[in-house]
Amino acid sequence: DINGTADLDIDYFCIDAGWHDDKEDYWKAIGNWRESKLRFPHGLAPLFDRLRARGVRPGLWLELEMMGYFNPDKDKLSPDCYFMRGGGIVANNGRINLDFRNAKVIERIDGIVDGLVEKYGIEYIKIDYNADCGAGTEVNAASLGDGLLMHNRAYLAWLVRFMDRHPQVIVEGCASGGLRLDPLMQRVHSIFSTSDQTDYALYPYIASNMLSNGTPEQMAVWCYPKTDGTEETVVMNVVNTLLGRMHLSGQTARITGRQRELLQEGIAVHRAIAAFKKRALPFFPCGLNRFRSGFACAGLRDGARGYLAVWNLKPEPCTVRIPLDKLGKDVQAAPIYPKAFGNVAYAVIDNVLTVDFSGEQARFFGLNI
Repeated sequence: DINGTADLDIDYFCIDAGWHDDKEDYWKAIGNWRESKLRFPHGLAPLFDRLRARGVRPGLWLELEMMGYFNPDKDKLSPDCYFMRGGGIVANNGRINLDFRNAKVIERIDGIVDGLVEKYGIEYIKIDYNADCGAGTEVNAASLGDGLLMHNRAYLAWLVRFMDRHPQVIVEGCASGGLRLDPLMQRVHSIFSTSDQTDYALYPYIASNMLSNGTPEQMAVWCYPKTDGTEETVVMNVVNTLLGRMHLSGQTARITGRQRELLQEGIAVHRAIAAFKKRALPFFPCGLNRFRSGFACAGLRDGARGYLAVWNLKPEPCTVRIPLDKLGKDVQAAPIYPKAFGNVAYAVIDNVLTVDFSGEQARFFGLNI
C-alpha cells in the first residue's frame, strides 16, 4: 500500500511476485514478465509515477532463470535452451530452468529486462530462484554437474553485463530467501536476501549469525510487523534488521499508534548507523548462536564505537549475561533502540552486560569501547 507508507522514509518500493501474468496459477506459467492486466488494468506506469512523486524508486521481482512449463511461449525456444537430462527437458513443480550459456536465452532475457528498465525506469530488481534444478544439465557438458557449473558462471557473467549497462539499478539476489548466499553470488549482487523466514521470533537465529557470511550492507532481513502484533513484536522485527539491511514488508501500511512510532524510530536508527556499518566488523561475544537456544546476540564495532543486538526468545522472564572483555577493558552500554527500554533492565558490571528481559523481547545497545 503506497499510501500507507508515505511517512516511513523508504527508498525503494519493490513489487513482489504476482505482478506478472494473468493466469491464476502464474507460478507455472512465468517467463514473459509482462504486467497482469487483471491485477494492473492501467499498467504499472501510473503506479510507478505515484512512487516517484513521493521520492521513492520503483522495483520489480523477477525469476529470470525460470520458464513456466505451461507458458505458451515455452516452445519458441529450442530444447537445448533448457536444462536437459536423458534427452528430455527437466521439469520441477511445473517450471523449467533456462540455460544461460545459450545465445537465444541471453537474447530473450536481455530483451525482457532491458525493456523493463527502459519502459518503466525501474531502479531495483529482486532476482529470485525458487526451484530445484537437480544434478544439472547434460547439454554440451562433460557431466551434469559440469553443465550446471557452466550455467551458473554464464548467469553471473550475464548479470555483470546487465549491471554495467544499467549501473543505476540495484540488484538483489534471492533464492527462496538465502539459499544461494555464497561468496561468488555475493560478489556480483548489490544486496542479498538472508532468508524467507516468516516467523520474526525465529529470524534472530539467522540475523545474529549472518555477519559470519557477508557484509552488513549486503545482508537484507525482512521486517514485517503485523496488525495482530504488539509493541514488542515490532521492536523485535526492527532489531532483527539493524545489523544488516532492512526490508519492510507485510502489513506495514496498517500498523498504527505506538507500534507505528516504534517502526518509524527503528527506520531512523537504521539510517543513522548505515555509514558506520560500511566500516564496522562483526563480533560474537557469546560465539555463534545456536538454533532454538532461546537466546542470541551479535554486534558490530569500529574503533571505540560498537552496537550490540540482544534477543531473548523465551516466553518467560530471563536474565542474560554477555561478556564484553574481548572488546575492551571498560566497555559501557547505552540504549539505542527502542529509546524507551521499558521493562527491560540492564547494567554493565565487571565488563559483563546483564540484561533482564520480562519475556520474548529484543533490544539494541550502543557501546563505548
